[in-house]
Amino acid sequence: MADEKRIAELIIRHVRRTLSLAEKEELEAWLTSSPKHRRFLETRVTPQIIAENLQNLTDLDKEALEEKVWDRLRNSAPPTPRPQTQKVLWITIISVLAAATLAWIFFRPLSLPAQSDFTPYHASIWNSQSPAMSKKVKRPTLTMSDSSFYLDSLPIGRLAWLGNWLILKRDSHYIAYMQMRSLRNNTPDSAFNRIAIPPDDTSWKVTLPDGSIIALTPGSSYAFVVHLSGLSSSTRLAVLTGKAMIRAFHNDQIPLYLETSRSEITIHGTALSVRDFPAEETSNILLYNGSVKVSNGWNHILLDTGQQATIKTGNHAIDTTTLASLPNQDQLKDEEFDFSHITLDSALRKLAQWYGISHVYVDHDLYTDSLKRLSLGHIGKDLSLSQLVTVLQMTTRTMHFSADIDALRVSKQTSSGPDQSRY
Repeated sequence: MADEKRIAELIIRHVRRTLSLAEKEELEAWLTSSPKHRRFLETRVTPQIIAENLQNLTDLDKEALEEKVWDRLRNSAPPTPRPQTQKVLWITIISVLAAATLAWIFFRPLSLPAQSDFTPYHASIWNSQSPAMSKKVKRPTLTMSDSSFYLDSLPIGRLAWLGNWLILKRDSHYIAYMQMRSLRNNTPDSAFNRIAIPPDDTSWKVTLPDGSIIALTPGSSYAFVVHLSGLSSSTRLAVLTGKAMIRAFHNDQIPLYLETSRSEITIHGTALSVRDFPAEETSNILLYNGSVKVSNGWNHILLDTGQQATIKTGNHAIDTTTLASLPNQDQLKDEEFDFSHITLDSALRKLAQWYGISHVYVDHDLYTDSLKRLSLGHIGKDLSLSQLVTVLQMTTRTMHFSADIDALRVSKQTSSGPDQSRY
């Protein structure tokens, strides 16, 4: 039998609506273990029954009553394990509920109840990241654990290495994290990176390590976990203050937990817009497609395509509305290179710059009309490096493409040897 004191504590928190998700599962397991358990909760744990049990305590004077309540609350050590009948369990639960109710009457706090519908990530991540994210910046800034960059002053190209990730500036307002096959760091360490945009700047686009893409608006900050090894992880964590449009990379097994000052959004893969400026009274989550779970700490809902959730500070409810038409999503649309009218060698140079690749090597034997005749057509800009090689290979049967951080190579064979030209 489960520890009676523990069950009593869970029922108290159930009555006060302060159960965490883990505690809800623990209580539900106890309820489903016997029909008598659920019947007890539904018929005996009511305000009327609790009031009847309080009558035995109300003859005490106030000082004695307060002392009895505090003695009850301080006595949190579990009793010595011993066989107990079900009757003893009911008596334990009723007595602890009575003491807790009296404590609430005399000593209830003026603040709102503890928020428990969040996952444990919310408190730990929000508390660790929000102080730095609340600071205003005068220039767009990328902050890592040991360094910071003013993004507007840096040229297009490589910005920094972070473990096995290469951070690139792809154009004037676009930052991307690229994972490289040549492992530079095999440790499982992770670190938060943060991008902050000043109020008078313009939106910045970011390709995140997990493949998600965000458009971060002026006056906003976005912090996210980078796993330095580049290996897959069991968690995807991020924090937002301000507004961002997000196209989350789809992963059924590893959801993205997005934390804001008022909400926690659980995302498996969808497009949405989130606005949560702490200085504003409300926050909004608008879903473009798919579904997400939205929690405000007291309640949670499942938001569907075309719906908007509104969370107001201090309000336990989450309001939802369905929009007749969705706002423009151009900031998140798939972009492409159009190489239809560009020679192969010119296209390769543009791709090398986009992916931060140092050099392009082409076999001498290919310096014929092949370089001018072959067109790469349209290629997506959001491909990983391995996906790019696959797409390039599909354009021809006579050439072989390979790529890493140092070079983009084109040959007639898998291994073209030293007879190559570099440009």
